[in-house]
Amino acid sequence: MYDVVIVGACTAGTYFAGLLAKRGLKVLVIDRDSEENLAKRLDIIHFTRDSYAQFGVEPSGEGDPEFVRNFHVCYGKSALNNYLKTNYINVAVLHLPLFIKRLRKDAIASGAHFRFNTAFQAL
Repeated sequence: MYDVVIVGACTAGTYFAGLLAKRGLKVLVIDRDSEENLAKRLDIIHFTRDSYAQFGVEPSGEGDPEFVRNFHVCYGKSALNNYLKTNYINVAVLHLPLFIKRLRKDAIASGAHFRFNTAFQAL
């Protein structure tokens, strides 16, 4: 018996499973994909350095399997595409599947359970 069932074991589902498990809830996370194929639709994500502290996640860095590199400048266009905008922000470039794997390891250590290759037969 579980207090919470989360459907989807990617970034948000895994992160929230860890949070809830740390608070003492019995959490089950289910996903239709296999563990090996989870989050394979994307490889690279950008995660701001401030987000690590905001979400209480240990920062990734050199030597961590998910870590690719850091960058500090982002370029974009104005809302009407009239001019180039430069933003100075600290961003980590990460391999998403490996980042989720790290979040899952932390969630499991907090007591969350994961099941893969799942499907609903009827509601």
